[in-house]
Amino acid sequence: RDKEPVSVSLASARKHLQKAAELLLAGEGNAHAHEKEIERWDKVIQSHPEQIMKEEAARTLWLETHAGDRAEARRFIRSLVPPGVWNGVKLADLEGHGLSKACAKRIFQTPALWLCRAEAERVAKFHVADLRGRYAYDRLTLLELRAVFVSLPAFSDEAKASWKQGLEDKLRQFETGDLPPSKVKPACFDVEGPFDPDADDAVMAPAAREVGVLTPVTAA
Repeated sequence: RDKEPVSVSLASARKHLQKAAELLLAGEGNAHAHEKEIERWDKVIQSHPEQIMKEEAARTLWLETHAGDRAEARRFIRSLVPPGVWNGVKLADLEGHGLSKACAKRIFQTPALWLCRAEAERVAKFHVADLRGRYAYDRLTLLELRAVFVSLPAFSDEAKASWKQGLEDKLRQFETGDLPPSKVKPACFDVEGPFDPDADDAVMAPAAREVGVLTPVTAA
């Protein structure tokens, strides 16, 4: 019984999984054996060709449904992030260009948003530790997640791809959930910024540890 079935329908696998779960919840028989069965059939389901096709179709539909919203979000964030951000940025300069104090602070303290002003091929060379740390997405709102998501490359490195998948999972959760206003966008992002979203980025983003992490100017 340890061997996985070589051919089983998806519906049948789901029935086996449901039966094992019901037995476990009912407290009947060997709980450990039921847990093993649940694990076994869940693995079968996740690797089943039909399940994979359904998940791919669902993802394609999700990508298409919100494509316009993500493009608009990226343009909006680019209007708040100066093209020369990778040269170093001063909080006072952001305010001097017309951003409110709250908005300038948000842009200054959230390097993940700067990825909207970076070339994808350079971001692909970022060290995974920098993606997880300096460019973390855990504090981003729906608007910001959308903008960053469409700015990212298709990472070939497994660890980096996993990081991007985590961002995608959070974005999908946000796009299908009932979010409070604070999770939709920062309150200070009420109007477009002063920077041209179509302007070419002044410099290429640094490849993080490949060439040394660029530290922005922190003086106000």
